[in-house]
Order: sequence, then structure tokens, then C-alpha cells
Amino acid sequence: MELFKTLICNFIYFNRHTKFGDADFPILTAFIILFHCLFIILFSIMTVAALCIFVDRVYYPMPLWCLILLIYVISGSVTLFLYYKTMCGKRYIATLKNPKYYAKSRRIFSACFFIVCIALIFVSGQLMWVRNNGLI
Repeated sequence: MELFKTLICNFIYFNRHTKFGDADFPILTAFIILFHCLFIILFSIMTVAALCIFVDRVYYPMPLWCLILLIYVISGSVTLFLYYKTMCGKRYIATLKNPKYYAKSRRIFSACFFIVCIALIFVSGQLMWVRNNGLI
């Protein structure tokens, strides 16, 4: 929960106080960023697992569109649940105003988390490309 609070607070801060952010809807934008980060992590893990388990060919037990929809539903429900536990209730403002979530080390961690998520999607795409071309 601390990890989620750190990420949501820093993404909201980023969206409120930078020219690249969305100053109108920072909380919604932070929620969408976290949702896509969780989707990328789940998709990358499933891709690497499929490539490692099924060495001779990639086989999914269901159509790929159904698998992606399932990952979207799982990541959406997990993000929505954590968002509800963190942001709904009496402690919403207290969570956003807590200075420990805005420490320099936590801001650096949030930026690194986002960069790693973006790198994961490229690595998993490269692995799929390499595997489909028969290079592994």
C-alpha cells in the first residue's frame, strides 16, 4: 500500500506542477498512468513466461485478444481496488498532504518505476520479435 501511495502522490504531483502534465485532471491522469504501468508489467511477465515455458513455439490457451482483455480487466480491478483503499474515505487529503511521500528518494523511485515500465514493454516486444523470427 505504501508503494501505491508513493506512486499515486508523485504522479499527481507531476501532473499538477509540470508543463507536461494535465493540470485539469491530475488524479484521473495519475490513475490512468498507474493502470497502464500495471498492465505493462502483467503483459511483460506473461510474455516472458510464455517464451520461457513454450520453447518450441508460443502457444496461448486462448485467443490473444481475449488474453489482452483479461490482463486489462485484472490490472484495472487491482488498480481500482488500491485506488479505492488509498483515496476514498477520510484520509484522502491527509494522504496527499503527507510530506513523506514527496521526499526526493521517493520521487526518484517513482520516476525509475515509470521508466522501467516503459523499458519492459520494449524488452518484451523485442523478445517476441526475436522468438518469432527464430533467432532463439
